[in-house]
Amino acid sequence: HCRYIKTLVENELSDTLAFREALHVMRRRAKIDTEAQQDSTDYALRKRIYETQKARNEMEWQKKKMQDEMEALMRELTRLEEALRDKIDAVKCAETRLENRTYRPGFELARDEPEFGLHDEVLQLRKTRAELTSKIDCT
Repeated sequence: HCRYIKTLVENELSDTLAFREALHVMRRRAKIDTEAQQDSTDYALRKRIYETQKARNEMEWQKKKMQDEMEALMRELTRLEEALRDKIDAVKCAETRLENRTYRPGFELARDEPEFGLHDEVLQLRKTRAELTSKIDCT
């Protein structure tokens, strides 16, 4: 009867050893699988972070570029408006001079070279004023 119990105990011990070995192998395999999944997840997150940062940097660059272009356009618009004000004053002055020539007495009322020059100057200034107004409207 003791031999039977001894054999039974030895069989149980060998079964237990095999079971423990199988359990150890399964735990090791589960740990390796978990680490592989963690590495895969870390890689995916790093890739996503990189893509997000790249997109953000691109958008910031485009925003800065657009702001710079807007500032340049505003400076150009201001410059055109100042040029238009200057031309308006010049047109008024030339028109006044031309109008004053029409009220000259006697032979000073003649159509001469200075009057033609003033007339051409008024036409040129009006054309320039119209071009500036057109440019301002386009911007």
